[in-house]
Amino acid sequence: MPSWLPTTPPGSRSPGCIWLPLAGSTERIRLGPMVSSVLYRPPVLTARLATDLDHLSNGRLVLGLGIGWDAAALGWGTNEFDRMGLPYPPTRQRQEALAEAIAIIRGVWEPEPFNFQGRHFSVKDAHVSPRRCRVCRRSSSPGPASEHCGR
Repeated sequence: MPSWLPTTPPGSRSPGCIWLPLAGSTERIRLGPMVSSVLYRPPVLTARLATDLDHLSNGRLVLGLGIGWDAAALGWGTNEFDRMGLPYPPTRQRQEALAEAIAIIRGVWEPEPFNFQGRHFSVKDAHVSPRRCRVCRRSSSPGPASEHCGR
């Protein structure tokens, strides 16, 4: 049974603070965000946090990544990017950033240092060790924004 928590902007707890106690006090549930926007933090930091939680939970992390959304456009509150003081790029640019972030996250989990120069992100000689315990390949929604990190 997965424990899905949104990675929300200010005004709520950081999901990582909730997952860590769950990782230590449970043995079977999978942990991770429903979808975490790749524009909230640098991809190497996302990879590092994901790797640490994956190891602390004995391989139970499911890393869901996405492009973010505008709740205000649907009448469900305010734009999460506005609340965090982040720019809210057009959909195409956010999709490009997602593809770059996935490439970086996958790359830094490889044995050799990774280099990447993209339009949205770049890294030089980046590496995250140890590697993740388990890798997700499935996605529950279609489209370019639904790809999960994995090998």
